[in-house]
Amino acid sequence: MIYNNYYHNFIGKNHKADLLKAPYDISYEKEISFDKSYDRETSWPQLKDRLKNICECSKNLMVSLFDVKKRTFICCSGSFETVLGYTPSKLIDGGWDFWIDKIDSREKSCVKKRITEFLYTLNSDSATIYLRYHLRSLSGKWYYLKHVMEKYSVCNKTLTFNYIYDFTENESINRCLKGKNYKNHSFFLQELNVSSRECEVLKLISNGLSSKQIADKLCISYHTAVSHRKHLIEKFKVLNTAQLVKMASEIIRL
Repeated sequence: MIYNNYYHNFIGKNHKADLLKAPYDISYEKEISFDKSYDRETSWPQLKDRLKNICECSKNLMVSLFDVKKRTFICCSGSFETVLGYTPSKLIDGGWDFWIDKIDSREKSCVKKRITEFLYTLNSDSATIYLRYHLRSLSGKWYYLKHVMEKYSVCNKTLTFNYIYDFTENESINRCLKGKNYKNHSFFLQELNVSSRECEVLKLISNGLSSKQIADKLCISYHTAVSHRKHLIEKFKVLNTAQLVKMASEIIRL
């Protein structure tokens, strides 16, 4: 994947394992620790040029790099135009407002909320979020996209990498196999207003973990884990945990 190349080309093999062990911690604004030789040798302009080269050359994946503090896109891959018809300059100039405006109206508010919270809320639960939604291309065709956002602190910059995959064929196959009653599970979770933390809890519930085990796994209090479980029962409109486990087990991917 693109970010694997980033680690290999910019930081070197000796640093890769250290970075994977110490990801960006949004809650406490911790930065990835680079050693002093790296800081001396690589300035932000140099790193920026290298990152732009990777993003812009991507042919198999729609990739963009966003500067959170400046609230601007630094670069986008040409594959945005190849797949969706929008030139990189359209997204760079229009920003998130341009992108969100193209999302299906039934999903737009939820996706906008999650992206905004992820970018600008310091106490976010995760340094990575996963989104799935439908977006209209320049030609008017609707695409089903998988959108991964990863946040990093590098060279005193807060950066968000966006990796966007075209999952339209995947949705078409599922619809054919499952018939008229097929409904996208990610869209279903968005309709229920299930938060990213609740998605994590739901996944652990589907694996049979108790509230105590979930609390230990997510480093949260037992009371918080129980509250998440109760909220999920209410949102899914089921009667008890057993029914919630059954419902959670039917979710293909959170």
